[in-house]
Amino acid sequence: MTAQVLGSANVDECLRGYLTKYDCSSADINPIGGISKKDLSRFLRFAEDEYNLGVLESFLKATPTAELEPISVEYVQSDEQDMGCTYEELGLFGRLRKIEKLGPFSMWQKLCAIWPDKTPRYCYERTRFLWHYFGINVSAPGPLRSPGIMLACTKTARITTLPLHLNTQ
Repeated sequence: MTAQVLGSANVDECLRGYLTKYDCSSADINPIGGISKKDLSRFLRFAEDEYNLGVLESFLKATPTAELEPISVEYVQSDEQDMGCTYEELGLFGRLRKIEKLGPFSMWQKLCAIWPDKTPRYCYERTRFLWHYFGINVSAPGPLRSPGIMLACTKTARITTLPLHLNTQ
């Protein structure tokens, strides 16, 4: 009998590169690897309601954690704190990148429209942060850097530029 390692990383964590070496990144099978955290939560909520599985409520209420540090009454390691972004942001970034096929500049423009209560500078910082980690975690060609410019290559081999210093308020 051959054993296989089951992974538990979702698409948002993979997009951000929030994986543990030789843990979820080396799984043979990852059933939720293509599902966002938000969609996974919706599915669990549906299963809880439809099949009366009350045990799922504890999963839905729990703080997402890699459990790499001891959990105590005072402290629970948080995925979002460790990643530097929320699952909501990662899900949005994934949809804008993959479904709408937006590069960094187009994404920044879209985020400014989606988040009218945020400054253009904030939208820029989130865009830059997310594309930085995406560039580190995708296979070749990855991000290219030159002074003052961040270049991010998308899967369509289109290169998009985003100035590192925007003069926005």
